[in-house]
Amino acid sequence: MKIKKETYAMLAAILATGSIADAHIVALGWNALPGGSVQFSALHWHGNSEPDGYLLFDGVEYPFTSFIWDTPTITGFDGGLINSDYATWTPGSGTINAVDTGDGLQTNWLTVTVPNVTGGTHTIGSSDIALTEWTLDGDLAEFEFDFTGGGDSAALLSSTLRLTSISVARRVTRDVGDRLFRMRAGRPQAGGQQAAAAPAAATDAKGGMVQSSKSPIMMPAETRNWEVYGTVFYFTEDQDQQNLSARTANGALVTRTVHPDTSVDIFGGNAGFEYRFNNRVSVGLAVGASTTDVDMTTIGSSDIDTLALMPYVSYYQEDLLGAADFYADALYAYGMNEYDTRRLSGGGIATGSPDGDFHQIELTTGLNYASGSLIHGPYASLRWLDGSIDGYTEAGPGAAIYPSADFESLATNLGYQVSYPMQLAGGVLVPQARAAWEHEFETDATGAFGLPGGAVDDDLAILGTGLGYYLNSGWNVALDYEARLGSENQSHYVGLKAGYEF
Repeated sequence: MKIKKETYAMLAAILATGSIADAHIVALGWNALPGGSVQFSALHWHGNSEPDGYLLFDGVEYPFTSFIWDTPTITGFDGGLINSDYATWTPGSGTINAVDTGDGLQTNWLTVTVPNVTGGTHTIGSSDIALTEWTLDGDLAEFEFDFTGGGDSAALLSSTLRLTSISVARRVTRDVGDRLFRMRAGRPQAGGQQAAAAPAAATDAKGGMVQSSKSPIMMPAETRNWEVYGTVFYFTEDQDQQNLSARTANGALVTRTVHPDTSVDIFGGNAGFEYRFNNRVSVGLAVGASTTDVDMTTIGSSDIDTLALMPYVSYYQEDLLGAADFYADALYAYGMNEYDTRRLSGGGIATGSPDGDFHQIELTTGLNYASGSLIHGPYASLRWLDGSIDGYTEAGPGAAIYPSADFESLATNLGYQVSYPMQLAGGVLVPQARAAWEHEFETDATGAFGLPGGAVDDDLAILGTGLGYYLNSGWNVALDYEARLGSENQSHYVGLKAGYEF
């Protein structure tokens, strides 16, 4: 939480004109608290040891509730206003310090918490009691909350961890073993492929030749049922700032930031094996891991370490629907996350180290049509994700207590792909391009502390391309790129897989 520079400069000049003879409040500091409340602390020079009077906030009286005795300096405020004749304000450390004028008056503080404060412009007035009369001509100060610190920064951190956890789960489980890439390409078999002789052309009832719609079948020279593989990948994502606007009781439009500008970088990989029972059915098991760097600009940063276990089963059937091949795949994943968070609070950096986990089920199906050597067709997927982040308490200045948080996703993909397997002397080379539309059904944006949070895009476009090479020796490599383009999030993925069949 901070004051705009131009507003602060204006207020400092006005405050300096106040008269200490008619008023005793010479500075006001505040801290945003979880849940949208703001705690105000008023520096006054008075001998009483009991709270008296009230703070007039947006025209509403809030009686002071507590008293701090003989304390000239307090550090860690999110924001502050001062009369520069009697106090100083240091924004970086959030420090208000009383200036010794030689009058012999005591430096004491009155505090009060104002609930349900929203972002936007607010006014501070004075009561008619000298103890709490504000040192301003006109008895009115106007200032602005932008909620980039304090309690709201805790809510923004929680929102970022929730959305980023969804991205992490999706990336670490993405197309392990390039099995989906391969099925979209007609499931070319690595390991000594050779082109079988083209089948004899069929004849019709009149003895005429019937043209086959498929290219020569690729037959493995030897049976290789096992494959071991490994993948490395890099993923980068930009999460745009999200704001929520609402009107107050007096009709003013107030805008609140519910998710900060965030950049995410994920480095990871997986290793696993696959066993093919026959030309139709295969099963596999992979272990994935990643490390994630999260930069939340003015809010702070976080690291996420992830470990996931992923069993899957695949099925491929040629000519199941007329001339179309059919394929289907099911994957389950269980993952564990370790978080290290660093949040910028009014008084410094608050840190936390919660844990979390997630479960994911992904179902994929598609059809392949052959036009000469070209293989193309539609595909679809359904992905369900359910995860949680444990509750935790931060350490450091301005530490907050976080409740446990859930993150969920239920998304569908509808797309179309084109592959062009090419038989070379050393194996099969497969370039591939695809495009898909993703729709998210879980749009609940409930955040921490009862405040709204950010949401994933309802709809986005997915564009991908890749190149696979399946060598006769049993080795194979696949390079894949994918872009996800939405209104709130834009991301790019590149992965390199290598495998060996035996």
